[in-house]
Amino acid sequence: MFTKYYGSVRYEISPGVFLDIPDLTRMAVILRKYKTADYSLDYTIKDGERIEQVAHKIYGTTSRWFLISMFNDMLDPLEEWPMDQIEFYAYLQDKYGNKNPSGIVHYVDPDGVIVDPFGQGFLQGISEDQAIYNNNLKPVTEFEYEFALNEAKKKIKILDPDVVGEVEQVLRGIYSDV
Repeated sequence: MFTKYYGSVRYEISPGVFLDIPDLTRMAVILRKYKTADYSLDYTIKDGERIEQVAHKIYGTTSRWFLISMFNDMLDPLEEWPMDQIEFYAYLQDKYGNKNPSGIVHYVDPDGVIVDPFGQGFLQGISEDQAIYNNNLKPVTEFEYEFALNEAKKKIKILDPDVVGEVEQVLRGIYSDV
């Protein structure tokens, strides 16, 4: 529905095959006003849920998927959207191959702050292992790290459906020449 107000950009996705997508840059200034607590709602993406499904669930149409993308500063929602369980394990297989992603990426203290045990040991004049023990540091494996990154993507903000009509009116006024 909004495409008539903000225009589109044509991309060649393969030789001779074109895709027209919304010109999201036109929305940036408008959405800045609405990216406040007054107009945004928290939403947690369910496993396997796609951006179009969320748009349909929240706004009643799949064509408003771009509101979710823009509201969460996603330049490429295909890449930035959280992976479902099958995609996640395929991603791990692709990234780590047959190696079990159990290598330690970093350590965190009890508050979840990343800590370098070598630096802590050096500063305290003790071994790295002793620094891990003394500071109650927890190792974070490659799997845990990748999992946490993907889980964090599931927490998004959405534009309150009650103001979508107002945004549409603003678009009509500003982009009536499109």
